[in-house]
Amino acid sequence: FTPGSFLSPHSDGVSGTYAFVLSLAYIEEEDDDNHSSHNSTTWNTPQHGGELAFYCNGHQERPRPSTRPCHTIAPKFNQLVLFKTREPVGPWHEVLPVKESRDAAVTHQRFSITGWYQDVEFPMSESELEQLNRMRGFDGSASQSASN
Repeated sequence: FTPGSFLSPHSDGVSGTYAFVLSLAYIEEEDDDNHSSHNSTTWNTPQHGGELAFYCNGHQERPRPSTRPCHTIAPKFNQLVLFKTREPVGPWHEVLPVKESRDAAVTHQRFSITGWYQDVEFPMSESELEQLNRMRGFDGSASQSASN
């Protein structure tokens, strides 16, 4: 995520049983005197933004624009966040906008690796597999896509 970037509120639905977000927040500062730069892994949330925000309004509906998150997690270098997305339906969440830097010599980007883990104790139903395959752009039934 570069300054101005964000991820709209969403629920991961049938993506998996658990979601993970590995934050690799990155800041590069240039030194005008000797034209060198150095990297920092210290992310200043009030200055940089980009928090992972969770909404706790029953988990079933999209939060209204006026709804404030019930919990936010600031990105930190090498931080892993795990949360349940199914059984019951997991929380609506978003990435708040990354703010523009006040200093032209400072570049900050919010890098993240995200994914899902499917717990064998909570297998997806046939309809959930079909929905997941539609989201991924696969045609046909879940049983056909699973065999490929």
